[in-house]
Amino acid sequence: MTSPYFCRASSSYVNGRPGWLSPGGEGTPYVLPADIYQSRSRCLVQVHFASEREDAVPVDQLEIRKKTRRAALMLPPGMFLVRVLT
Repeated sequence: MTSPYFCRASSSYVNGRPGWLSPGGEGTPYVLPADIYQSRSRCLVQVHFASEREDAVPVDQLEIRKKTRRAALMLPPGMFLVRVLT
């Protein structure tokens, strides 16, 4: 019988997001305008490539709570659609 082994790698952060979200340095932090989320107590921001269907897996997503001061997504180069769900 083998025992499970769990390893937690240390990570650096860029605008509050783990650096591994930008492998190879291709991702760029996109700071969301505060008016998108500050009027809500909690929301989920999802970003999709503009060329993909609406039910595609998001490129990045972020849960934001009311007290969040600065929220950033890590995005590769491209055109995107941003969806805010409450």
